[in-house]
Amino acid sequence: MTDTLTARYIELSMTQIIPDIALYAIEWMKLAADAEAQGRFSLAGMCRSRGDFYAHQDYGEYIRLIEGSFSELLRVDELATVESE
Repeated sequence: MTDTLTARYIELSMTQIIPDIALYAIEWMKLAADAEAQGRFSLAGMCRSRGDFYAHQDYGEYIRLIEGSFSELLRVDELATVESE
């Protein structure tokens, strides 16, 4: 059985469409705080690291392409520019 923190981690990790990258970063930071409060320091560190990464991305809508343990973060408006050329 998966605990609540792990379930939230999996859900955020598997998110492919990110309408607002800033809110996505905040969700990672909330999960980090919750994990730390429950003494899950390793999980908290991983979540904080992801939150920091996403917080430093340009504002906008993103798509994450996930292939196994690898993923690529693509900005939607940049994709539209490439397609129109």
